[in-house]
Amino acid sequence: KLTNLSNINEAYLDPSYDPGNKYSVPYQGGVAAIAVNTSMVDKDITSYDDLFDPSLKGELVVLDDYRAVIGMTARSMGYSMNETDPDKLAEIEDKLLTLKDNVALYDSDSPKSALISGDCSVGMIWSAEIALAMEEDPNIKVVYPEEGPYVFMDNWAVLKTAKNSENAMKFINYMLDSETSQKVSEEFPYLNPNAKAVEELGDEYKSNEAKNPPADVIASGEYVSNLDTDTLAIYDAMWTKLKK
Repeated sequence: KLTNLSNINEAYLDPSYDPGNKYSVPYQGGVAAIAVNTSMVDKDITSYDDLFDPSLKGELVVLDDYRAVIGMTARSMGYSMNETDPDKLAEIEDKLLTLKDNVALYDSDSPKSALISGDCSVGMIWSAEIALAMEEDPNIKVVYPEEGPYVFMDNWAVLKTAKNSENAMKFINYMLDSETSQKVSEEFPYLNPNAKAVEELGDEYKSNEAKNPPADVIASGEYVSNLDTDTLAIYDAMWTKLKK
């Protein structure tokens, strides 16, 4: 029924969270990247680990997302952002709490605002938010962490209880149409997994690394996965301590 599924880049099919795309098809994605205002920061920032430098005290805006921030910390230590080992999580917590003084703001809704206003000079935020901030201030640049980033993909799915599942499939197929997908990216500059739409968007989109993260960056990153209840309790306690 999804005749336009062939437009999707194979790199974004068969994901770890849904092998064979049995339940979902990709819509838009991106990474939790690093934004740096080069007019305000002298330090050469290349990694998540650099965000823990005491010289950045009170300079950071980070996502108000515990999986992203704890995951960033884990990645900076060479661990998985889906780490479950209690001993490793204790190490991650120790480092995580050193980030407290550096964070001025937790914001997942519009983190670009603090960068555009100059209230924060560095961010760990969604790549599309960085793209929008760069349009407002050319001193802001995107940095993809050398450890490999937190990667996300929003997806289309149909509820089992949907009363109009046939129309839902028609709508998803419409959204997979390359012209429709192109129009979406023109308004919302996230990673577009629709290969045909990307070609139609042209060089302005394809060459903008904040809008269109390079394939090797995505390949080096990691998606979040479901955690068991006991592990989630540890993550929740870590997050509470950080924001206390």
